[in-house]
Amino acid sequence: MLHRSGWTPSGPSAARGIDPAASAQTLAEYGNTHMQLALRGLEPKTTDPYRAGWRLRVVPALGHLPVTMITNGAVDRTTYAWIADGEGRSTVKNTLAVLIRVMEQAVATV
Repeated sequence: MLHRSGWTPSGPSAARGIDPAASAQTLAEYGNTHMQLALRGLEPKTTDPYRAGWRLRVVPALGHLPVTMITNGAVDRTTYAWIADGEGRSTVKNTLAVLIRVMEQAVATV
């Protein structure tokens, strides 16, 4: 059966109403495609450091993983690695903030 969105459901993801194509995207692909929506309502003075955190830290560390494979443990380990690398509190906070916004958007759409 073809749905309005253009995809045909198949497998366990489809049974839960998840678009299989979207659920197979890497975090980098998903975030780059949906970044504007994830950052809606924020001032440019906020989005600039968020985008830098995404580009410089999130994508290199987690961007290769499928969105559905991003776990609390993976984020915790990555956060500890950023801290061990000497990243400051504000940098880590901004990086986690953009990751959270992208993942909240993913939960709503994937």
